[in-house]
Order: sequence, then structure tokens, then C-alpha cells
Amino acid sequence: LLYGTICDPEFMMHYANSLSKGGRHSQAVFQMRRAIDLIPTDQRRLAEMNILVHYLSGGSDKEKSRAREICLSEIKRNPSNRAALVRLSQLEALDGNVSEAVKCLERALTGVENDPKYAKMLAQKHLLKDELYEAEMVLRRAIDADPNDIQAWALLTHVLIQNVDMIKDASVNTNSAAKKDKALKEIEENILPKMKSLVKAFAMYYTAVNAYNNSGN
Repeated sequence: LLYGTICDPEFMMHYANSLSKGGRHSQAVFQMRRAIDLIPTDQRRLAEMNILVHYLSGGSDKEKSRAREICLSEIKRNPSNRAALVRLSQLEALDGNVSEAVKCLERALTGVENDPKYAKMLAQKHLLKDELYEAEMVLRRAIDADPNDIQAWALLTHVLIQNVDMIKDASVNTNSAAKKDKALKEIEENILPKMKSLVKAFAMYYTAVNAYNNSGN
């Protein structure tokens, strides 16, 4: 796999994240730079903001405050900056400010509520509001539109597990027990095998890229 044959910045960012989690930080930064280089010039400021806020939001309180300042600055420049609103929503949720997180997502979703590309964002809003049924329906539609969207599958699993937890004490032979069994069966027999196949496909990409990077080319 020669440099340039993979021209997908999203793939590069996933690969960089994988390297970072494995402690290979210098290589992760290099892959992030490659990802940014593949993004059109007029979109790079937004990409760099996303990357910076992503890593600061997982740090100390001081770093989280810096991340919030970056988001607010971008929103001040452009009140409809969807990426900044989503990042700010994540920061608010991390701090337990659920109502503010929901407001940020609602602003980010303005005009795109029915766009399949933003289904996961809409599902996240429903989850923040404890609207499990609505989140489930949104995610099922997203999966119908793109059966290979592993993030949608993962979110659907999360929703179904929450449903199971809510009815875990259901008596045998009741409607609640039947719903619980149905959800568990779907997770075990359908969702997890599908996610495993998707993860295996991603792993093949990462293995190929790692093999090339370790070959000395």
C-alpha cells in the first residue's frame, strides 16, 4: 500500500486513533497530518479544530476548558458551525450538563433532522433525553440506509442493552420478559456477528497498512 493509494482522510484518522491508543503517538500524529493534507484547503481549519478538541476533551479540566473555548470561538465566528456545536455538546454531556448538550445538538440538527447522514447525531439527542424508542427507530432507519455503518450498529446495541436493563427483573411469561428475550436474541444472533464481520474488514485494512509501514518502504 503505497503512500497516496489510500486517499480517505476518515480512514487515516481512524488509523491515527488506533496508533495513539497503542502508544505510538509520533506515528499517530504523522497519520493525522496525512489526513489533514487530504482535506480540501477550505475545510482544514474545521478538521484541525475537530482533532484538537477531540484530544483535549479527554484530558484535564484545564484542557477541557480550552476545548470549550475553541468550540465557542468557532461558534461565534459561525453560529451554524455544526462540527463545533457537536463537539460542544459532547463537552457539556461529559460535564453532566445534559440540557445544554441537547440544545447544542438541536442547533446542529437544524435543517437536517431527516437527513440519513445525521441519523446518529439525532439518535444521540434522543439518548440524552432518555427517548430510547425514538433513538432505536432512527438507528434502524440509518442501518437500512447503510448496513455497513458500524457506529450505528454499536449505538443500536447500546439502546437495546439499555432497554434490557430497564426490564431485567421482568417475570417469566410476561410481555416485558418476551421483549427482553427478543432484544437479547437480536444482539447475540444478528447484531454482534454483523459487527464482528465489519470489525474484521477494518482490521484487514489496518493490518495491510501496518505491514507496509513496517516493511521499511
